[in-house]
Amino acid sequence: MLRFARSIVAVAAMATPLSAQSQARDIMADQAMATITEQDFATKLAALAHDSTRGRETPSPELARATEWVALQFGRAGLNPAGDDGGYLQAFRLRQERLDSLSTLTVTAAGATSSWALGKELVYVGGGYPAELADVPVVLAIGIPEDGTPVFADTPIGGAAILHVIGPDKLSGRFLNPMLQEASRGGAVAHIVASEIPAELWEEVRPASYRSRWQVVGVPDGDTERRLGSYAIQLRTAGDVLRTVGEDPTTLLTPGSTRVRRLDGVRLSLTPHHTTVQEPEIANVVGVLVGSDPELRHEAVVFTGHIDHVGTMAGRCRPSGVLPADSICNGADDNASGTVGVIELAEAFASLEARPARTLVFAAVTAEERGLCGSRFYVEHPVIPIERTVAEINLDMIARNPPDTVGFVGKDYTSLGAVVDRVLAEHPELGLVAAEHEGRYGASDHFPFVLRGVPALFFFSGEHEDLHTAADNPERADAEQAARIVRLAFLVGLDVANAAERPTWDEEAWRSMQ
Repeated sequence: MLRFARSIVAVAAMATPLSAQSQARDIMADQAMATITEQDFATKLAALAHDSTRGRETPSPELARATEWVALQFGRAGLNPAGDDGGYLQAFRLRQERLDSLSTLTVTAAGATSSWALGKELVYVGGGYPAELADVPVVLAIGIPEDGTPVFADTPIGGAAILHVIGPDKLSGRFLNPMLQEASRGGAVAHIVASEIPAELWEEVRPASYRSRWQVVGVPDGDTERRLGSYAIQLRTAGDVLRTVGEDPTTLLTPGSTRVRRLDGVRLSLTPHHTTVQEPEIANVVGVLVGSDPELRHEAVVFTGHIDHVGTMAGRCRPSGVLPADSICNGADDNASGTVGVIELAEAFASLEARPARTLVFAAVTAEERGLCGSRFYVEHPVIPIERTVAEINLDMIARNPPDTVGFVGKDYTSLGAVVDRVLAEHPELGLVAAEHEGRYGASDHFPFVLRGVPALFFFSGEHEDLHTAADNPERADAEQAARIVRLAFLVGLDVANAAERPTWDEEAWRSMQ
């Protein structure tokens, strides 16, 4: 009897004109989208970015409570739990490690060995976190061209460490950043500046070498932005190495002199050493709506937004001239706004009478500010395998866009950008124009997905003066426009979840990710 009833329903559906089916779907979508309101957004934003959450630092009791609050919202929305033990929380451990003075850089030349200790003869300036290097070749670069011409054009530097001798007048980002970018593009593995560094500057940067990093326990280590590590030594420290290869340190800083050469027989090794500071347990919040299509339900569209922020003035929070007495970085835009957006999307999709074809995964992740840790854990422990994750839609700072704009970084890196453009054209009532905002494409939670080949869409309002300061408060957020942006994300997600074809990468953009 049940089989017969299902057959009747199937025949009735087949008999319904396609235009009527399409109209019904549009009505249901409009009804679902109508649940995303300014009032709902503002209320949730005020709760998550309240002073009582104390900036949701990782780790902290306040972040744990905020995580539980998000799990409660997922439960109220009706999502299926997709965390541990039948719940919404996907727990994982972080490890905070600090570089210490046992870290060394060793250079061998003509049988002689020079060893430089971190925080003593060697300082870590920044860029990619120090990784172990074993017996790599060395390229000597002297000076910086005044006309901006490429330095390494005629010298292969792939897999090599750059020992770069420059004058103290060039010790600034204006001169060094283009060099670092060129060295990184060329495949260099380290950049070591040798200069006559003023004593006061040396004493300022030397203790800062003992940087911390946060790792996800059990997940392979990796620099999320694959940046080149940058170091500095005093020129006199490199004197023995330079003299061994026939260079006189006292004559290398002739104004305007530039040259590059590979140092045959010179090898470099870097051995970082760390002390474990703490190893806390934190959690993502993950919920699912199973797709309706018998085949496509085995594929997923993932929505992410990070819950955590930077805490209070006792930690990483910066003061604000707008609110000088405030000591809490509430992170309303960064990223309570994106987290609330994910919750609103979950509620809207759960209200649909007819579920999308593909499965929808809603992941409010943590420890983004510690290095995309929550999203890195998720891609290693996905609800649906990453190779069947067809798209990732990431909401990170959506409440401070310029009026009537919706910001992205790298919108057209994938075919998802064309979906955005089409949806905006079909829905002028959203009152939004797409804009490309300043920001690093690799700096948010879509990027671990990107590194696994998943096409991603990065909603981002652009960097503003309140970022990571005590002025990023709910009252400075535009909840009305943010709600419109979430409606756009809903329509884009619905389109992708029902489309016959998977989103694709722009070939040039994808090559740049390799």
